[in-house]
Amino acid sequence: MARWVAGLCLVLVGVLVTGRGALAATPAEVRQLAAALQAQCTPAPLFSERFLGDLRQWGLPTPLGPEGLLLHRSEGTLPGARQLFIPGLILRDGVIECEVRLQPADQAYLVVRANYDADTAYQFLLTTRTDGRYLSGFVKKHNLDQLYGGAYVGESYRDYYLAGEWLRVTLYLRGRELVALVNGEPAAYYNRSEAHEGSLSLLCGARPLAVRRLCIYPFPDAPPASPYRQPPMRGGSVAQPPQAPPVDAPHSFPGPGVPPAGPPRLRGGIASGTVPGSGGRGHHWRVEADGRFFLDGEEWVPLRGTDGLYCARLPGSVDHQRAVESIRDPGAADRLRRIGLPYPPVRLRLVDYLNACATDHQFSEEPVLGGSSRIVEIAGRRYRATSARRWLSYFAYTLRADRPGAPHLLLAETPNDRERFLTARLHPPDGRGADPAYGVGAGTYTGKGLPVDGQPFCQALFFLPRDEQIRFTISRLPGEEARDANSGAAVSQVFLFALVDPPSSRPNPVQPPLTEERTLALAVPSVRALLRQSGAPPDTPADRATAYRAFLHSLRFLGFNGLDLGMPEAEAPAEDGASGRPDPDELAELLSLAAEAGVRVTPVLPVPQPPEAASLATAGVLIDREGYRCPALNLLQPAGAEWALERLRAVCTRVPAGALREVALRVEGDSGGCIPCVGPVPAEGVGYGPADWARFARETGIAVSADSPAAAYAWLKAHAWERWIDWRCETLSRYWLAARDTVRAAAPTARLVLKLCLPDRRLARPTLWFEEKRAAIDLLRAHGFDPRRFAGVEGIVLERVLDLGYDRMHACQHRENAGALATWDYQPGLAELFRSKEANAVELSIVPWEEWGQHLGSEFFPKDGGHWGASVVTPWGRHLFQPLTNALRLSDPHRISVASAEFATAGREAEWRRFARAYRALPALPAAAFAGTVTMKSPAGPLPADLVVRTHGERIAVLNDSGQARQVELRPTRRLRRGERWVDLATGQTLAQGHRDATPTLVIELEAFDLRTLAVLPDVPVARGNDRLR
Repeated sequence: MARWVAGLCLVLVGVLVTGRGALAATPAEVRQLAAALQAQCTPAPLFSERFLGDLRQWGLPTPLGPEGLLLHRSEGTLPGARQLFIPGLILRDGVIECEVRLQPADQAYLVVRANYDADTAYQFLLTTRTDGRYLSGFVKKHNLDQLYGGAYVGESYRDYYLAGEWLRVTLYLRGRELVALVNGEPAAYYNRSEAHEGSLSLLCGARPLAVRRLCIYPFPDAPPASPYRQPPMRGGSVAQPPQAPPVDAPHSFPGPGVPPAGPPRLRGGIASGTVPGSGGRGHHWRVEADGRFFLDGEEWVPLRGTDGLYCARLPGSVDHQRAVESIRDPGAADRLRRIGLPYPPVRLRLVDYLNACATDHQFSEEPVLGGSSRIVEIAGRRYRATSARRWLSYFAYTLRADRPGAPHLLLAETPNDRERFLTARLHPPDGRGADPAYGVGAGTYTGKGLPVDGQPFCQALFFLPRDEQIRFTISRLPGEEARDANSGAAVSQVFLFALVDPPSSRPNPVQPPLTEERTLALAVPSVRALLRQSGAPPDTPADRATAYRAFLHSLRFLGFNGLDLGMPEAEAPAEDGASGRPDPDELAELLSLAAEAGVRVTPVLPVPQPPEAASLATAGVLIDREGYRCPALNLLQPAGAEWALERLRAVCTRVPAGALREVALRVEGDSGGCIPCVGPVPAEGVGYGPADWARFARETGIAVSADSPAAAYAWLKAHAWERWIDWRCETLSRYWLAARDTVRAAAPTARLVLKLCLPDRRLARPTLWFEEKRAAIDLLRAHGFDPRRFAGVEGIVLERVLDLGYDRMHACQHRENAGALATWDYQPGLAELFRSKEANAVELSIVPWEEWGQHLGSEFFPKDGGHWGASVVTPWGRHLFQPLTNALRLSDPHRISVASAEFATAGREAEWRRFARAYRALPALPAAAFAGTVTMKSPAGPLPADLVVRTHGERIAVLNDSGQARQVELRPTRRLRRGERWVDLATGQTLAQGHRDATPTLVIELEAFDLRTLAVLPDVPVARGNDRLR
């Protein structure tokens, strides 16, 4: 039986009331036409849903009661109700029936023939308003991207309907004629419909709308069957296969890695050398005159865009050999001849491959509503591109892994030719629908201010497969500045490699180890997220220990030495009942293994939520200026502050004193931990409960003449605004000082880290700062945070949160002023505000890339009705590091955290390894001016302000905070002695060797947004042999 599309969405829509052309039809004629159309349709519906029973068969998480489905603009009864769809196809001609119940002074829309090619839709509007602003009738919408707008068309025969009563609505669609009946009586008629097919949806107004008994009847020319791919094992209940534990989880953690090898030997066009391996043993490599690369006598192909980290064995199939050769790094041979092979590579073995222009490997896509992919040619290569439609589009394939639990690398070749959004994400292979907790995802956005070179690059995804079959999607969210027919995510071929050398055998070397070490931490939302991403079920202590070891080995592979571990207060339980909060034994086990691996664990408390205790019901919740309660804890009141401090004490007691070095609090302008903005109310308009201004009056002696939050806001704005804002900052600073003392009571040398995501992204940055030009310090103080109060404070680290990708997600959500989210962090003078007596710190926050818009008939409709999981999507190329090089130039942070909804390094492991080697090689010491000479070689000219050379102890930092590649020449004052060499620790290149006392000249080739650390190391000892790269 064919299925029909009916989308149930939540938006608030406004209508422009305009003149309507007079039509000849009368209510009697409309009634006769409806009867004739009713006689033509089939006697039984092809689709029906009463919305009275259990809807879990459609992916909805809860059963429904006798009132039917309740739609609401926000906080509806169903999670994910803003994007709710009924399975099926595009609606052409037919009859639609449903029952609706409206609230007083509200309206609802039944939208038909929403055609995205024509950018139009027709809507039957019902209203209960009696003021004449709205009429019940047909409305034509001219821009489907906008929530507001439209014009009345045709004839309407009823102004409004009574609220609180069930209305039976019947719509007849046949050719150009649209007929609407309400309770069997004519309501509206239109006979000039230009669109003849499109999607069907029901939209509520400002208040809840109840819906039940939806039926769709076709005319005799029945629609085609659903083209959705039927996924394997589709059925009622799907047996979950046992999850394989990670394979790469050895019990011991080897040393910090090997020192970089020396320069290559060059003889007759052949470059060769020896690279240290495990145990200090040597492994021989060479590059032939024709560019072929051999390691221990076997040929390998260095892969493009992996910074020399990955090389693949040539497969046996000729077609696969050609495919692997097509992604060979074209500059690898010259690089090996110039600098050698400083570090052992990670060898790969091809286990599956697909040509994206073919439709094998269980290819599927969403063919309805213009979602079909197409084949395009870009710079001589053929790609499969997703649809360019106005919402999510994707296609999917299935590959076969080597074995579950073993590390794999997926590479998808995609072009950098224009603005594009691409995400590669894993999904359950058994057809049970998209599961946000199942897979991982990574992606890249290009263009729109980023360099476009027209060349293909490889999108990587490193993961531990849970199943033998790897089901994945290539998807795109529509956020292009200029969307056209050529937009879309494009892929030419996809490779699946198994790692011959697991991450545990390739710890990222930081040589030599430092006493004053900086922290490079990966932020993970919770222990549950850590276990899920590490590929092991948390069923037993042995499983958890295996997952912990696999995760810690991956951290050492990256070169990170810190873990910012989220400690959720009340995380929703997983399907197996496990919460995100570890019990004391689990946490102790993780801390013990982390100490063994040399990883520092920092507990991170999320934004505190308001308590449910009756005694704190008033004082513990913020009130905005309109008198509404806000979903954030009121830290202006002692009761709320003490509630948050109790949570902090509980965390401190769960961590052994010897392991407690730092505890972090999240302070977010959009959600709390300070005074947040709420909905359309900015932060300065929140915090006006009677208890708040009463405390202000007691502590300042300024009596507030008001009897309501609105009156208090108006009086304070007019008479004591600066003193009011200053009092809020003073009160919150006392709370944070008390939090520091709480941490120090548990461990006297521990520090409190404030992760400051301020001001809010919703209103302050795009509107108050970007449009109204408010000063940054004023926007910070509106949240209750004045950084100047912490200038001389010990024990508190002000960690400034830097945004990456939020502007692109803002554009995908069709919001205004998205660019403000990309430029806020770079404004002059901002970095200098976030200073205390402790060393500076920053967190790079990569936007959680949540893709929504799947239809419920699709294989990948999320089981919770929302998005199918948050992926890590980053900018193309070196622009990933722009926020960090800017922070290093302006504030030299000694602590860097990298955060996202999943492992924030996903898809960019090779680049993060290089950055980690450079950053962690810098001692945690104040910077000093470079005593030698610096010359700009390319482009020639004076040293620009965004290129910095300075010393940290005995090491030299060279920082290029620019999107332009540069070449510089350094002459340090340090003389090299015999047996010493200058080494670039980021690349491992030996820059100069000391054969006699001399002051060498060092030439550095800097890439865009690049950090290099130069150190004097001993010459490489002679290798002892060959252990075949264990």
